[in-house]
Amino acid sequence: MGIMGIMRVLRSSRKAAASAFVCLGVFAMALLAGCSSTAGSSTPPGSGSVSNATATATTGSGNGATATPHGGGNANPQSCQDIAGFGNAGPVPEGGRLSNVPFPSNAQSTEGVDVVNSTGLYEVLKFDVCAPNTTTSALHSYYASQFPGMGWAQSSTYPYDGGYQAACGDPYCWKVGSQPEFSSLENVQAAGNGFVTYRMRLAFPPTVPDCSNILPPGNPLTYHFFWDGEQSTVPLPPLTVEGLGDGHNVGSKSVFSQFMCSPGTAASISSYMSTELSHHGWSNTSQNLCGTTGWMINNAGLAIDWQVSSATDWELNYCQ
Repeated sequence: MGIMGIMRVLRSSRKAAASAFVCLGVFAMALLAGCSSTAGSSTPPGSGSVSNATATATTGSGNGATATPHGGGNANPQSCQDIAGFGNAGPVPEGGRLSNVPFPSNAQSTEGVDVVNSTGLYEVLKFDVCAPNTTTSALHSYYASQFPGMGWAQSSTYPYDGGYQAACGDPYCWKVGSQPEFSSLENVQAAGNGFVTYRMRLAFPPTVPDCSNILPPGNPLTYHFFWDGEQSTVPLPPLTVEGLGDGHNVGSKSVFSQFMCSPGTAASISSYMSTELSHHGWSNTSQNLCGTTGWMINNAGLAIDWQVSSATDWELNYCQ
């Protein structure tokens, strides 16, 4: 039996098996200990849609995120509250969603703000921190040692727009867990008199569904941000699980289909795919390739399309 026939058998087998830190609204950092991640429907500041945050995120200095300087105000501050933007800062609360995030002694923080909190995406929270009796180099060294010491691994990417894994741009992004949380240290600045300010950006994963319906028995559960096996440049909704697939020939070309399971809804998955492909070199086309209309990445005829009726069982196809 040829490979395409085997794939069709696998697909048939799969179908047979299938049949048998932050509360929403205005928040104070003091509430972090009692909050949990939720999915809402908001748009990152400075963008017309979630997708535009990708372009915004890559224009920053140092790492991948745009940040506003905290400097100005008192040139010889005696407390964090003397620094512009920190007038209402208070102690960083312990525990809750910040229990695995290190902070220097006597650090003060502003209120947290969700810049992304949309269905099926990472919740991205940012807030500013003021640390006394330190320097910018000491602050960088502190995080370079403290994050790994608490189980975080360095990450070269970060989901700035809640989904797409954009380049971090410096060594100060980290991740932890199999459904990873992400952190990013940004915009570290000396504010005078031993005070250093910086931005902390945290990304909390969406709730993942039960994806056992698309996995062959015994296959490990692995989460993906890109289409791992077939086209590694194709972005997937965050924490997607890849299931069985099959293939067939159309003339001299081959079509491959794979079943997917993702957080979110059918609408959020379709929106994510069209949004992210359009931002990363793909164009929607009415040209009919291999019997289907799809998204194209180049003139060589590589096409992508998808059918989503259920977030836990949708189909992604490519043809070349």
